[in-house]
Amino acid sequence: GGPRVPAPSAAHLKEVMSAVSGKGMEVRSSFVQRLNHYYYDVAVVNHTQAPLTAIAFQFNKNIVGFAPVDPVFPVASVAPGETATAAMEIRMDPSKLEPKPAAGLAVQVAVKNQGGVLYYTDSIPLSAVLKRGFKMEAGEYLSTWKELPADPSGVLALSGLPSSATSEAVKQALTAAGIVVVASRA
Repeated sequence: GGPRVPAPSAAHLKEVMSAVSGKGMEVRSSFVQRLNHYYYDVAVVNHTQAPLTAIAFQFNKNIVGFAPVDPVFPVASVAPGETATAAMEIRMDPSKLEPKPAAGLAVQVAVKNQGGVLYYTDSIPLSAVLKRGFKMEAGEYLSTWKELPADPSGVLALSGLPSSATSEAVKQALTAAGIVVVASRA
């Protein structure tokens, strides 16, 4: 497994299941990459009058094939009114891979506790998937590109760029996000 990492702060995690839809259990999360390992940072907030126990997470098939290394939430019990956080290690599992998902970078998550199973949808940011410092020569990239199937393409909207952004500004934004621009044309 990956290196032990500290539990995340709940403050930077986004709400993915409200206490209302979670029957008193709120879930906040984020997919992240640290020290060349993938993690699902999770905060479980207990809005019920009883402790939450037997918590586990499972992912449906998704574009990356992410799956928890151990689906059991490492905090055994979350007391009423309390928040428990954990960095759950995840891996790329070929059996969880869905090459052309209808949901794009979204992943459906099942979360179980002593009260039953609940479902929500989370999203995988590109920054959680891309390898940092990846290098590939232009010739190698182009030969690899030619070997791809006829329709390997997809469309992903970029946010945070003005509509008047130049191609150089787009390249800089992609590079900052960990995407290597090997070749481009006007």
